[in-house]
Amino acid sequence: MKPRIPTSTDALSGWTIVCLRERRQQPAAARLIRACGAQALALPGLKLTALPAQAALDAALSTRIEVAVFTSPAAVEFAHRLRADLAAQIPLAAAVGAGTAQALRQAGFTAVIQPGAASEQTSEGLLGCAELATGHGRQLLLISAPGGRGLVAPELSARGFAVQRIDVYRRGPARLDARHRRALDAATLPFGLLLSSAEALDNVLAQLPTASVAQLRQAQVAASSARLLAHAQARGFADVRRAAGPSTAALLAALSA
Repeated sequence: MKPRIPTSTDALSGWTIVCLRERRQQPAAARLIRACGAQALALPGLKLTALPAQAALDAALSTRIEVAVFTSPAAVEFAHRLRADLAAQIPLAAAVGAGTAQALRQAGFTAVIQPGAASEQTSEGLLGCAELATGHGRQLLLISAPGGRGLVAPELSARGFAVQRIDVYRRGPARLDARHRRALDAATLPFGLLLSSAEALDNVLAQLPTASVAQLRQAQVAASSARLLAHAQARGFADVRRAAGPSTAALLAALSA
């Protein structure tokens, strides 16, 4: 069941909702936030840049790739920029979460697998998919970015897949400036914070002055996984709840519950 998107009659009316998504994802998130009657406050925590992966991707696709695993919507986007015929070359695509699965279908993939339950939109959930249980030597392409927890590749190798990994983009900290700090300092309570990336949260906290960090820590946090819930608590956020998944709608639904 998809999370219910709160409406302006719900508990978020009058709230300030902080979104840490990268710049290009902020407008869509802001529209959903405003539909709840809340004010959207963009504090981009990540900046995404393409990596020179054309030759590696071409070489991988010259082999018989049977399944490709994409770790994020950005992985789909940056790979598709390099090879617009990606969907025609790969018979089966696997997505870590619903957002990545949607991006794959928009890129032309028709056979897409993803974790079944909203609460399992994680690497662990993906590894629970029956289609990835045994590899039998099948060629698998992992399309991702440097960093992350590194769970998928070694586990799939252990299951018998011949794994090739290609990093098509890089995550880095987005630069916050005085406008972001002023917007946060001027925002009115109550606060909500949408959390789907530990790296984004850490990047934002590292750039804010002490007073602004204290202001942000008053937020009620909706975290997209148990791991992120614990991460927010470790960073000094006292009021944290678990969302059903990483989508903006799921995070907003957790705040309004």
